[in-house]
This record gives sequence, structure tokens and C-alpha cells, in this order.
Amino acid sequence: MKKILVSLLIGAAIPFASLRADDSGPVQKTTNTVKKVAHETGDAIVNGAKATGRTISTGAKATERTVGKGLQNAGNTVRNVGNNSNNRQG
Repeated sequence: MKKILVSLLIGAAIPFASLRADDSGPVQKTTNTVKKVAHETGDAIVNGAKATGRTISTGAKATERTVGKGLQNAGNTVRNVGNNSNNRQG
């Protein structure tokens, strides 16, 4: 009876013994999915940061042009006022 019981236990244990640690089970698949999503998220963050940087750079250049024109107009106005006052005194 003991031999039959041992034989049954060995027979039942063989399928479990054939499993290896490197089999791609649910945990391995989940790990791969998490890595893939993390990589895609990282790419999205990098792309978003680049787009934001381009937008800020473009906006800064536009602001620089606007301020430059404003300063130039203010300088012209001051110059014109100065020229007009010199002509009146002269």
C-alpha cells in the first residue's frame, strides 16, 4: 500500500516539478506590461517637455520682439520730443 501511495504522490508531483522559474506566467507578463507602459510614459513626458520648451522659446522670442518694438517706439518718441524742444529754443 505504501508503494502505491508513493507512486501516486510522485505521479502527481511530476507536472509541478516540470514548471521552471523562467516560464512566462502572469507575473512575468505583468512585469513586462508595467515596463512597457513605464517606457511609453517616459517617452510621453520627454516629448511633452520638448514641446513645452519649444512653446516657451517661441513665446519668449515673440515677447522679445514686442518689447523691442515698444522700446524702439519709446526711444523714437523721446528723440522726437527732444528734437522738437531743441528747435523751439534754437
